Amino acid sequence: MGQRRFLLSKNSKRSIFITQKDIRELQLAKSAIATGIEIMLEEAGKRLEDIDMVFLAGAFGNYLNIENAMKTGILPQLPVEKIKSVGNSSGLGAIEFILHPEHWREARRVISSAKHIELATHREFPLKFVKNLSFYLS
Repeated sequence: MGQRRFLLSKNSKRSIFITQKDIRELQLAKSAIATGIEIMLEEAGKRLEDIDMVFLAGAFGNYLNIENAMKTGILPQLPVEKIKSVGNSSGLGAIEFILHPEHWREARRVISSAKHIELATHREFPLKFVKNLSFYLS
């Protein structure tokens, strides 16, 4: 193996370790998410206080500990009640559209007002990404 690892948990069936590589991968993902949120808010001309609700989708959102994600900076500091895990939102959305075709009108409205932001080429991304690399515990 050759790399240092730290024991996080151990029971009779298995041991769970974390490595420096694991921490670095989490750090990069955390920074990308936080930077994306920051840029999205700026592009929309909004502040955190303007956010009514954040929906976390998929397995990531379903199993994420919201309080810990805010403490480490993965998620912005918002009241916990404004963040909701919704699980498989694409599957649930498909079912909604089948059962309620009238939702297409609202979907078209949202699509027509949506703006694509290419983070990798965004002028502010590199500086914000580096700034968001650090972990902070609040």
